[in-house]
Amino acid sequence: MSTPAPPGSLPSALVALRSNKPLLFLLAGALGGAAGSVLAEFAPDGGPNASPSMLIVATGLWSAIAASVLATALFAVGEWHQHRDVRPRSVQKILLFGALARCVFAERKADRVDRLLALIAGQPKLAVKRQLALLDGVLAAAVASRKPVKFPQEPPVLEELKKLSGTALQSRVAKLDAALVWPGKPGVPPEPVIPPLSSEQQAQFDLGRQLFTSTCAACHQPHGLGMEGLAPPLADSEWVLGSEQRLIRIVLHGVSGPLRVKGAGYNLDMPAMGVFDDAQVAAILTYLRREWEHGVAPVAPATARQIRQQEAKRQDAWRQEELLKVP
Repeated sequence: MSTPAPPGSLPSALVALRSNKPLLFLLAGALGGAAGSVLAEFAPDGGPNASPSMLIVATGLWSAIAASVLATALFAVGEWHQHRDVRPRSVQKILLFGALARCVFAERKADRVDRLLALIAGQPKLAVKRQLALLDGVLAAAVASRKPVKFPQEPPVLEELKKLSGTALQSRVAKLDAALVWPGKPGVPPEPVIPPLSSEQQAQFDLGRQLFTSTCAACHQPHGLGMEGLAPPLADSEWVLGSEQRLIRIVLHGVSGPLRVKGAGYNLDMPAMGVFDDAQVAAILTYLRREWEHGVAPVAPATARQIRQQEAKRQDAWRQEELLKVP
Protein backbone atom coordinates (compact mmCIF):
# COMPACT_ATOMS: atom_id res chain seq x y z
CA MET A 1 0.00 0.00 0.00
CA SER A 2 1.36 3.39 -0.94
CA THR A 3 1.90 6.16 1.57
CA PRO A 4 -0.83 8.81 1.58
CA ALA A 5 0.21 11.92 -0.27
CA PRO A 6 0.41 15.18 1.67
CA PRO A 7 -2.25 17.78 0.84
CA GLY A 8 0.15 19.95 -1.11
CA SER A 9 0.93 17.19 -3.59
CA LEU A 10 -2.67 16.54 -4.63
CA PRO A 11 -4.14 18.06 -7.82
CA SER A 12 -5.52 21.56 -7.35
CA ALA A 13 -9.10 20.60 -8.23
CA LEU A 14 -9.14 18.10 -5.37
CA VAL A 15 -8.42 20.93 -2.95
CA ALA A 16 -12.06 21.97 -3.40
CA LEU A 17 -13.07 18.87 -1.46
CA ARG A 18 -11.47 20.20 1.71
CA SER A 19 -14.43 22.50 2.24
CA ASN A 20 -16.87 19.59 2.12
CA LYS A 21 -15.81 17.17 4.86
CA PRO A 22 -18.86 14.90 4.62
CA LEU A 23 -18.27 14.29 0.92
CA LEU A 24 -14.55 13.94 1.51
CA PHE A 25 -15.02 11.17 4.06
CA LEU A 26 -17.73 9.52 2.01
CA LEU A 27 -15.30 9.28 -0.87
CA ALA A 28 -12.57 8.02 1.43
CA GLY A 29 -14.77 5.32 2.91
CA ALA A 30 -16.21 4.20 -0.39
CA LEU A 31 -12.97 4.10 -2.36
CA GLY A 32 -11.09 2.35 0.44
CA GLY A 33 -7.51 1.09 0.49
CA ALA A 34 -4.68 3.42 -0.45
CA ALA A 35 -7.10 5.66 -2.32
CA GLY A 36 -9.27 6.09 0.75
CA SER A 37 -6.19 6.69 2.88
CA VAL A 38 -5.15 9.55 0.62
CA LEU A 39 -8.51 11.24 0.99
CA ALA A 40 -8.81 10.57 4.71
CA GLU A 41 -5.31 11.91 5.30
CA PHE A 42 -6.20 14.94 3.21
CA ALA A 43 -9.17 15.80 5.43
CA PRO A 44 -8.60 18.75 7.80
CA ASP A 45 -9.96 16.91 10.82
CA GLY A 46 -12.67 14.60 12.05
CA GLY A 47 -15.20 12.57 10.10
CA PRO A 48 -18.85 12.82 9.17
CA ASN A 49 -21.62 12.19 11.64
CA ALA A 50 -24.25 11.32 9.00
CA SER A 51 -24.95 8.07 7.21
CA PRO A 52 -23.59 7.60 3.67
CA SER A 53 -27.10 7.65 2.22
CA MET A 54 -27.81 10.98 3.91
CA LEU A 55 -24.51 12.35 2.68
CA ILE A 56 -25.33 11.47 -0.91
CA VAL A 57 -28.53 13.47 -0.64
CA ALA A 58 -27.11 16.31 1.44
CA THR A 59 -24.14 16.98 -0.82
CA GLY A 60 -26.19 16.84 -4.01
CA LEU A 61 -23.77 14.27 -5.36
CA TRP A 62 -25.82 13.63 -8.49
CA SER A 63 -25.73 17.17 -9.82
CA ALA A 64 -24.48 19.81 -7.43
CA ILE A 65 -20.80 18.88 -7.22
CA ALA A 66 -18.65 20.15 -10.06
CA ALA A 67 -17.87 17.38 -12.50
CA SER A 68 -14.24 18.47 -12.75
CA VAL A 69 -13.76 18.02 -9.01
CA LEU A 70 -15.30 14.56 -8.96
CA ALA A 71 -13.41 13.53 -12.07
CA THR A 72 -10.19 14.57 -10.38
CA ALA A 73 -11.18 12.66 -7.26
CA LEU A 74 -11.79 9.55 -9.32
CA PHE A 75 -8.57 9.68 -11.31
CA ALA A 76 -6.29 11.10 -8.62
CA VAL A 77 -7.00 8.07 -6.46
CA GLY A 78 -6.94 5.55 -9.27
CA GLU A 79 -5.72 2.66 -7.11
CA TRP A 80 -9.26 1.93 -5.94
CA HIS A 81 -9.95 -0.37 -8.88
CA GLN A 82 -6.99 -2.62 -8.03
CA HIS A 83 -8.25 -3.74 -4.62
CA ARG A 84 -8.61 -7.44 -4.03
CA ASP A 85 -11.71 -6.94 -1.93
CA VAL A 86 -14.26 -6.11 -4.61
CA ARG A 87 -17.39 -7.18 -2.74
CA PRO A 88 -19.90 -4.34 -2.39
CA ARG A 89 -20.19 -3.54 1.30
CA SER A 90 -23.20 -1.26 0.91
CA VAL A 91 -25.65 0.02 -1.63
CA GLN A 92 -24.36 3.53 -0.98
CA LYS A 93 -20.86 2.64 -2.14
CA ILE A 94 -22.15 1.15 -5.36
CA LEU A 95 -24.27 4.26 -5.93
CA LEU A 96 -21.24 6.42 -5.30
CA PHE A 97 -19.25 4.77 -8.09
CA GLY A 98 -22.15 5.38 -10.44
CA ALA A 99 -22.38 9.01 -9.36
CA LEU A 100 -18.68 9.55 -9.96
CA ALA A 101 -18.94 7.98 -13.40
CA ARG A 102 -21.95 10.11 -14.23
CA CYS A 103 -20.13 13.30 -13.31
CA VAL A 104 -17.04 12.34 -15.32
CA PHE A 105 -19.07 11.46 -18.42
CA ALA A 106 -21.15 14.64 -18.06
CA GLU A 107 -18.06 16.69 -18.91
CA ARG A 108 -17.99 14.92 -22.29
CA LYS A 109 -14.22 15.22 -22.53
CA ALA A 110 -12.91 12.35 -24.62
CA ASP A 111 -9.67 11.87 -22.67
CA ARG A 112 -11.46 11.63 -19.31
CA VAL A 113 -14.17 9.38 -20.71
CA ASP A 114 -11.53 7.12 -22.23
CA ARG A 115 -9.83 6.78 -18.85
CA LEU A 116 -13.17 6.08 -17.21
CA LEU A 117 -14.00 3.36 -19.72
CA ALA A 118 -10.56 1.82 -19.19
CA LEU A 119 -11.27 1.67 -15.44
CA ILE A 120 -14.56 -0.09 -16.14
CA ALA A 121 -13.01 -2.59 -18.55
CA GLY A 122 -10.13 -3.29 -16.14
CA GLN A 123 -12.28 -4.32 -13.20
CA PRO A 124 -11.74 -7.82 -11.72
CA LYS A 125 -14.25 -10.49 -12.70
CA LEU A 126 -15.85 -10.39 -9.25
CA ALA A 127 -16.64 -6.69 -9.59
CA VAL A 128 -19.62 -7.00 -11.93
CA LYS A 129 -21.88 -4.91 -9.70
CA ARG A 130 -19.30 -2.18 -9.66
CA GLN A 131 -19.01 -2.31 -13.45
CA LEU A 132 -22.78 -2.14 -13.79
CA ALA A 133 -22.95 0.86 -11.46
CA LEU A 134 -20.26 2.68 -13.40
CA LEU A 135 -21.93 1.96 -16.73
CA ASP A 136 -25.30 3.02 -15.34
CA GLY A 137 -23.76 6.33 -14.29
CA VAL A 138 -22.28 6.78 -17.75
CA LEU A 139 -25.60 6.04 -19.46
CA ALA A 140 -27.50 8.38 -17.13
CA ALA A 141 -25.16 11.21 -18.14
CA ALA A 142 -25.52 10.27 -21.81
CA VAL A 143 -29.33 10.45 -21.60
CA ALA A 144 -29.21 13.80 -19.77
CA SER A 145 -26.78 15.32 -22.28
CA ARG A 146 -28.50 13.98 -25.43
CA LYS A 147 -25.23 14.56 -27.27
CA PRO A 148 -22.54 11.93 -27.93
CA VAL A 149 -18.96 12.23 -26.75
CA LYS A 150 -16.71 12.91 -29.71
CA PHE A 151 -13.46 10.96 -30.02
CA PRO A 152 -10.75 11.67 -32.60
CA GLN A 153 -10.88 7.96 -33.54
CA GLU A 154 -12.61 4.80 -32.38
CA PRO A 155 -11.50 4.21 -28.76
CA PRO A 156 -9.77 0.79 -28.49
CA VAL A 157 -11.24 0.32 -25.01
CA LEU A 158 -14.69 -0.03 -26.57
CA GLU A 159 -13.67 -3.38 -28.03
CA GLU A 160 -12.48 -4.47 -24.59
CA LEU A 161 -15.84 -3.54 -23.11
CA LYS A 162 -17.64 -5.52 -25.81
CA LYS A 163 -15.78 -8.62 -24.63
CA LEU A 164 -17.31 -8.43 -21.15
CA SER A 165 -19.52 -11.41 -20.39
CA GLY A 166 -23.07 -11.27 -19.14
CA THR A 167 -26.31 -10.01 -20.67
CA ALA A 168 -26.59 -7.07 -18.29
CA LEU A 169 -23.12 -5.78 -19.12
CA GLN A 170 -23.52 -6.36 -22.86
CA SER A 171 -26.81 -4.47 -23.04
CA ARG A 172 -25.23 -1.48 -21.31
CA VAL A 173 -22.15 -1.54 -23.54
CA ALA A 174 -24.41 -1.57 -26.61
CA LYS A 175 -26.14 1.58 -25.35
CA LEU A 176 -22.75 3.11 -24.55
CA ASP A 177 -21.63 2.54 -28.15
CA ALA A 178 -24.46 4.80 -29.34
CA ALA A 179 -23.22 7.58 -27.01
CA LEU A 180 -19.74 7.68 -28.57
CA VAL A 181 -18.87 9.01 -32.03
CA TRP A 182 -15.71 9.41 -34.08
CA PRO A 183 -14.86 10.34 -37.67
CA GLY A 184 -15.90 7.60 -40.05
CA LYS A 185 -18.25 5.81 -37.67
CA PRO A 186 -21.11 4.38 -39.75
CA GLY A 187 -24.24 6.50 -39.60
CA VAL A 188 -22.49 9.56 -38.13
CA PRO A 189 -22.84 12.71 -40.29
CA PRO A 190 -19.74 14.85 -40.91
CA GLU A 191 -18.96 17.61 -38.45
CA PRO A 192 -20.10 21.12 -39.40
CA VAL A 193 -17.28 23.54 -40.16
CA ILE A 194 -16.91 26.08 -37.34
CA PRO A 195 -14.94 29.25 -38.18
CA PRO A 196 -11.87 29.43 -35.93
CA LEU A 197 -11.48 32.24 -33.43
CA SER A 198 -9.01 35.00 -34.19
CA SER A 199 -6.15 35.53 -31.76
CA GLU A 200 -8.08 38.41 -30.17
CA GLN A 201 -11.24 36.32 -29.88
CA GLN A 202 -9.24 33.43 -28.42
CA ALA A 203 -7.90 35.77 -25.75
CA GLN A 204 -11.52 36.76 -25.05
CA PHE A 205 -12.49 33.09 -24.78
CA ASP A 206 -9.64 32.38 -22.35
CA LEU A 207 -10.61 35.32 -20.15
CA GLY A 208 -14.23 34.23 -20.30
CA ARG A 209 -13.30 30.75 -19.11
CA GLN A 210 -11.56 32.21 -16.06
CA LEU A 211 -14.47 34.50 -15.21
CA PHE A 212 -17.05 31.78 -15.73
CA THR A 213 -15.12 29.34 -13.54
CA SER A 214 -14.79 31.82 -10.68
CA THR A 215 -18.26 33.36 -10.89
CA CYS A 216 -20.81 31.28 -12.80
CA ALA A 217 -19.72 27.65 -12.58
CA ALA A 218 -20.87 27.20 -8.98
CA CYS A 219 -24.48 27.26 -10.19
CA HIS A 220 -24.32 26.44 -13.89
CA GLN A 221 -21.52 23.89 -13.33
CA PRO A 222 -18.30 23.49 -15.33
CA HIS A 223 -20.06 21.09 -17.72
CA GLY A 224 -22.78 23.67 -18.41
CA LEU A 225 -25.62 21.31 -17.49
CA GLY A 226 -26.78 23.47 -14.59
CA MET A 227 -28.22 22.33 -11.28
CA GLU A 228 -31.79 21.24 -10.80
CA GLY A 229 -33.63 23.75 -8.66
CA LEU A 230 -30.85 26.31 -8.85
CA ALA A 231 -29.69 27.06 -12.40
CA PRO A 232 -30.80 25.97 -15.89
CA PRO A 233 -28.36 24.44 -18.38
CA LEU A 234 -26.18 26.59 -20.61
CA ALA A 235 -24.90 23.81 -22.85
CA ASP A 236 -27.06 23.70 -25.99
CA SER A 237 -29.36 26.35 -24.50
CA GLU A 238 -31.33 28.35 -27.05
CA TRP A 239 -30.64 31.45 -24.96
CA VAL A 240 -26.87 30.98 -25.26
CA LEU A 241 -26.92 29.99 -28.94
CA GLY A 242 -29.53 32.55 -29.97
CA SER A 243 -29.68 36.32 -29.92
CA GLU A 244 -26.63 37.98 -28.37
CA GLN A 245 -28.84 41.02 -27.74
CA ARG A 246 -30.96 38.98 -25.31
CA LEU A 247 -27.98 37.24 -23.76
CA ILE A 248 -26.15 40.48 -22.98
CA ARG A 249 -29.25 41.91 -21.34
CA ILE A 250 -29.58 38.83 -19.14
CA VAL A 251 -26.01 39.24 -17.90
CA LEU A 252 -26.32 43.00 -17.32
CA HIS A 253 -29.64 42.97 -15.44
CA GLY A 254 -30.42 39.36 -14.54
CA VAL A 255 -33.59 37.42 -15.28
CA SER A 256 -36.60 36.64 -13.10
CA GLY A 257 -39.79 34.62 -13.29
CA PRO A 258 -40.83 31.71 -15.49
CA LEU A 259 -38.29 30.75 -18.16
CA ARG A 260 -38.21 27.85 -20.61
CA VAL A 261 -34.84 26.33 -21.45
CA LYS A 262 -34.48 23.31 -23.76
CA GLY A 263 -38.17 22.51 -23.35
CA ALA A 264 -38.11 22.55 -19.54
CA GLY A 265 -39.73 25.16 -17.33
CA TYR A 266 -37.82 27.09 -14.67
CA ASN A 267 -38.94 29.75 -12.21
CA LEU A 268 -35.70 31.05 -10.76
CA ASP A 269 -33.94 34.36 -10.29
CA MET A 270 -30.54 35.10 -11.77
CA PRO A 271 -28.86 38.17 -10.26
CA ALA A 272 -27.53 41.00 -12.40
CA MET A 273 -23.85 40.76 -13.30
CA GLY A 274 -23.50 44.34 -14.49
CA VAL A 275 -20.45 44.73 -12.26
CA PHE A 276 -18.45 43.19 -15.11
CA ASP A 277 -17.17 45.73 -17.62
CA ASP A 278 -17.98 45.47 -21.32
CA ALA A 279 -14.88 43.47 -22.17
CA GLN A 280 -15.59 40.98 -19.37
CA VAL A 281 -19.25 40.58 -20.38
CA ALA A 282 -18.18 39.91 -23.96
CA ALA A 283 -15.51 37.47 -22.79
CA ILE A 284 -17.92 35.41 -20.66
CA LEU A 285 -20.49 35.24 -23.45
CA THR A 286 -17.87 34.39 -26.05
CA TYR A 287 -16.81 31.52 -23.84
CA LEU A 288 -20.41 30.30 -23.46
CA ARG A 289 -21.00 30.48 -27.20
CA ARG A 290 -17.87 28.48 -28.04
CA GLU A 291 -17.55 26.00 -25.17
CA TRP A 292 -19.31 22.60 -25.01
CA GLU A 293 -18.98 22.18 -28.78
CA HIS A 294 -20.92 25.36 -29.47
CA GLY A 295 -20.04 27.12 -32.70
CA VAL A 296 -21.90 30.43 -32.78
CA ALA A 297 -20.34 33.85 -33.23
CA PRO A 298 -18.38 35.44 -30.36
CA VAL A 299 -19.61 38.64 -28.70
CA ALA A 300 -17.77 41.92 -29.23
CA PRO A 301 -17.12 44.32 -26.34
CA ALA A 302 -18.58 47.12 -28.47
CA THR A 303 -21.91 45.27 -28.63
CA ALA A 304 -21.97 44.88 -24.83
CA ARG A 305 -21.16 48.58 -24.44
CA GLN A 306 -23.93 49.60 -26.86
CA ILE A 307 -26.58 47.58 -25.03
CA ARG A 308 -25.39 48.81 -21.63
CA GLN A 309 -25.90 52.38 -22.85
CA GLN A 310 -29.31 51.58 -24.34
CA GLU A 311 -30.53 50.04 -21.09
CA ALA A 312 -28.74 52.42 -18.70
CA LYS A 313 -31.97 53.40 -16.91
CA ARG A 314 -33.18 49.85 -16.36
CA GLN A 315 -33.25 48.63 -12.76
CA ASP A 316 -35.37 45.47 -12.88
CA ALA A 317 -34.40 41.99 -13.98
CA TRP A 318 -35.65 40.87 -17.37
CA ARG A 319 -38.62 38.57 -17.77
CA GLN A 320 -38.99 36.01 -20.52
CA GLU A 321 -41.83 37.82 -22.29
CA GLU A 322 -39.72 40.99 -22.49
CA LEU A 323 -36.64 39.19 -23.77
CA LEU A 324 -38.58 37.44 -26.51
CA LYS A 325 -39.47 40.86 -27.94
CA VAL A 326 -35.77 41.64 -28.34
CA PRO A 327 -34.46 40.63 -31.79
